Amino acid sequence: MASEIFISHAVKDKELAEEVVELLQTGLNLDVSTIFCSSLPGLGIPAGVHFVNHIKGEIEAPKVVIALLTPNYFESQFCLSELGAAWARSHELLPLIVPPLAFKEVQGVLLGIQLSPVDNASSLTQIRDQLIDILGIAAKNKGLSAHWESKRDKFLKKLPRLLKKLPTPKHVTAADHYKVLEDLKGAKQSISERDDKIEELQAMVAALTKAKDRKEVAAIKRAHLPESETLEQLEAKLTESLKPFHQCVAFVAYNELGLQQEYKVDGFNDRELADDLHRAQSRNYITIDDSGYCVLSDNHPRIAQINKAFSALSQFLKSASEDLAEDFAETREMPLDLSNRDYWEYSIDERIKRISA
Repeated sequence: MASEIFISHAVKDKELAEEVVELLQTGLNLDVSTIFCSSLPGLGIPAGVHFVNHIKGEIEAPKVVIALLTPNYFESQFCLSELGAAWARSHELLPLIVPPLAFKEVQGVLLGIQLSPVDNASSLTQIRDQLIDILGIAAKNKGLSAHWESKRDKFLKKLPRLLKKLPTPKHVTAADHYKVLEDLKGAKQSISERDDKIEELQAMVAALTKAKDRKEVAAIKRAHLPESETLEQLEAKLTESLKPFHQCVAFVAYNELGLQQEYKVDGFNDRELADDLHRAQSRNYITIDDSGYCVLSDNHPRIAQINKAFSALSQFLKSASEDLAEDFAETREMPLDLSNRDYWEYSIDERIKRISA
C-alpha cells in the first residue's frame, strides 16, 4: 500500500530530504510508515524490489506529495516525471522552494500552485496545518504548537549550513546563461566607455601641452567636456561677471543682450528702478540717452567682462547639439533660449526676479 506522504526530491538533495522528513516525523508525531522518501533507509525502496516500479506504485495514490524544489530537482528527469505524475493524478501538491532557487524561476512550471519557501517559519507552519487537514491527524496534535515550533526552529537553524553542502547542478539554466551574457555585455560596454574616456583625456592632455596661454587652455577644456558641463561653466562665468553690480545692471544686460532691445526708463510707473538706473549711470556702468533708453557702457572694464562672458555663452549655444536643448527643456522645464527671461532668472541671475518691469 502506498505511503500517505510522498517526498519528491533529487538524489543529490538527500541530506535536505532527510532533515525535512525528520521535521515532519518529530514535529507532527508521524509514524515511519506514513512517509515515502526513496533516498532514506527504511522509508524508501525495499531490498530486492525493482526501483522504478516501486516508485511508480508509491506515486499512484499518496494523500499528498511534498516536492523539494531545488536546482538539482529541475535538472533531474526523474524528479520532473514525479512532479508530472502528481499533477496528472491531481494529487495534493505542497511544493517547497529551496534557495537559491527564486519564485520567478519556477512559477511557469507550477502556474497557479502555491509555493512555500522552505526557509520561512510561517510557510513551514502553514504546511504543517495543511498536512493535519489532509491526513486527518487527530485534533489533539493541533495543540502541539510549542513542540512543533521547537522542531521547526531547530530545522531552520541548521538549514543555511545544510544548503551550502548540497551539490550544485552540472548544467547552467537558460536564465542564468542569459544573465551571464547580459552581465558580460554590460561589462564590455563599461570597458568600451572607459577606453573612450581615456582616449579623450589623452587627446586633451596632448592639446594642453601645446596651449600658449590661459585662454587657449580654457577653450581646450571646454572642447573636451560634455556639453551640459560646458553650458554650466559658461553660465557660471556670466553669473560671476554680473555679481558685482546692482540687479538693475543685470536687468539692462538681459534686455540688451538677451532680448536684443534697449530698456526705456519709466520713472512714472517704477520710480525705484529709475533711481537705481540713474545711480548705475553715475558709475558709468550704463548709459541712458536723452529718450531714456539704457545700454551697457562698453568702455567700463568690468562691463566688458559681462559682454565677453555673454558672447562665449551665445557662441556655444549656436553650435550646441539639439540634444542639449532637449535635455535642458526636459530637466529645467523651460527653453534653452537667451531671450527667455525665465532662463536668465533661473540660470544667470535670479535677482532679475525682483524687478517687475
